[in-house]
Amino acid sequence: MEKLWSKTKIGNLEFPHRLAMAPMIRSRAQEDGTRWTGFYKILV
Repeated sequence: MEKLWSKTKIGNLEFPHRLAMAPMIRSRAQEDGTRWTGFYKILV
């Protein structure tokens, strides 16, 4: 468990611990690179 709270470095980024949280929403892009907004249209 101590390793979980130890500093770590990934590439140029340095983190004070090894905990990370997944994104709360999935981003989707269309073939041309623009953001897909269909999900929001379904909710409205």
